[in-house]
Amino acid sequence: MIIFLQVLKLFSFIMAGYLLSKFRLVSRDQAPILSRLLANVFVPCLALKTFSTNFTVKNLSEQYPLMLCGLVVVSSVVLVSTLLARILTKNHYMRHVYSYSMAIPNFGYIGYPLVQGLLGDAGLFSFMLFVLAANAYVYSIGFCTLTKQPFNLKGFLNGMTIPLLLGMIFGLLQIPVPAVAMDILTSAGNCIGPVGMILAGIVISEYNLADLIKDKTAYIVTFVRLIAIPLSVGFTLKLLGLHDLALYATLFCTLPCGLNTIVYPKLVNEDCKFGAKMAFLTNILCCITIPINLHILGIQ
Repeated sequence: MIIFLQVLKLFSFIMAGYLLSKFRLVSRDQAPILSRLLANVFVPCLALKTFSTNFTVKNLSEQYPLMLCGLVVVSSVVLVSTLLARILTKNHYMRHVYSYSMAIPNFGYIGYPLVQGLLGDAGLFSFMLFVLAANAYVYSIGFCTLTKQPFNLKGFLNGMTIPLLLGMIFGLLQIPVPAVAMDILTSAGNCIGPVGMILAGIVISEYNLADLIKDKTAYIVTFVRLIAIPLSVGFTLKLLGLHDLALYATLFCTLPCGLNTIVYPKLVNEDCKFGAKMAFLTNILCCITIPINLHILGIQ
């Protein structure tokens, strides 16, 4: 039921964006504006809030196995996805899109509410520590590759990573964030889901829905994203006896694709069609694959 409700919320905003565009209540040319709001305002606010709250000496000392596991899982999945992307296409930019789609799930808008519903607030906190490495990747390498920025010091210090680094400093040094500022950051972060979904709907409206479900490559990427990766990671950790870590790793890996393969390409006027396909397919099919994966791995 939790999964169903989250996907229902997702599709309500996607449908809103789709209908607004189809009935010409908003122009498709306005989509880049939403992309810039997400990339330059809402996501940086969430990054600053997440890291200033969770990246503390206490968490690093007590929960380092969880964060280390997250780092190893994300690094491994990114490496495998990058190699698979090289097989799937010769287009240099699309390799980044394929790799990102397979490696990085929607752990924010779908993952956080799902984990909170299954494991409560304590479980959500542990999950947020597990995905710190994924957050770091999304805001640094992921952002640079999908927006065609070089991953050097100049490219690294962008509107995504600066708030992340500030959040790390605030968290490590325990610099208090005023309640008003935290409320502002929270409110801005809460906009990511609805605005991102509306943007996805606008982008999807540019294409024939039949075309979105005919791409064989999209189904290959969907299989890797929703089935191959979560089962491989989950079974590996369980065989190693890391059952507690397997729980959070599987919950992370079994989630559908995020929206950054729509948001980031839109910033540099790249084709968002594949990102729209993945958002459309994986967020429908995850209603089936998430409970199946958890059942196969014996995670209740």
